[in-house]
Amino acid sequence: MTYILPLLLAFFPLTSIAQTVLVIQAKGTVERTLTPNKWTAANRADTLRLGDKLRTARKAQSVVRFEDGSILRIGERTEVHFIVPTEKNVREVNVLKGALTYDVKANPNEPFRFKSPTAVAAIKGTTGAFSTDGKATNFVIENSDTKAEVADFETERGERKSIGIGEVAVLNRSGKLSLRQILEEERRAIQNEVNEMRRAVEEELRKIKEEVEQMRRETDTQLKRDADSLKQNLEQLKQDQQKEADDVKQEIDNIKEEMEKEKNEMRKLFDR
Repeated sequence: MTYILPLLLAFFPLTSIAQTVLVIQAKGTVERTLTPNKWTAANRADTLRLGDKLRTARKAQSVVRFEDGSILRIGERTEVHFIVPTEKNVREVNVLKGALTYDVKANPNEPFRFKSPTAVAAIKGTTGAFSTDGKATNFVIENSDTKAEVADFETERGERKSIGIGEVAVLNRSGKLSLRQILEEERRAIQNEVNEMRRAVEEELRKIKEEVEQMRRETDTQLKRDADSLKQNLEQLKQDQQKEADDVKQEIDNIKEEMEKEKNEMRKLFDR
């Protein structure tokens, strides 16, 4: 139950708490950083903070959730860095290598950016995919809450294009940027992954509610047990104090009786 508080904060954050990312799923070998150069196993319900990294091995994957409800599915052999933003209210993920599927909540006050070593994609409320091998970068817009140009894609050379729903930005290894329409199989694959991601989050929420309710019941039971124990201890203390008072009173009475006997004995001696 010790992880309940981080879970609650990640799902229902307080405004005063620094933004966190919650690990919803960790299948296969998934690792996170504790310090910049120290990797350790990442598990369900781990809370990542901005500045942390996450990576997956072959045939591994992870689903993470931001405080605002945005979800990422991080595919196999992928490494991401949850960037501490240099600009206020910017959400930013650096994809060092690999691929991810995203379901980003629309928030005009907090733009969301994906970075690769060769490009930057800035999006609004959008579902899609982002991948890179370190040079080539693909950026897919499957759908969006905004029915217009929903993303900008800019290469490291400064070439920039606006991207709409159903479009794919392709930056090849030589640095050439082009746009094409999304393939139907790509659309279906992204939709299926987004639906799986959303179901995973719903299941996690359900588990959290059950665990919180179980914790509440256990807490109530423990409080009642502690109250009963305290009541018994107070009653025992009261009895012990009463017994001690009675013993003291008896001791005083015994002393008085002894003194009275000695007094009578002395009178008899004087009377003689």
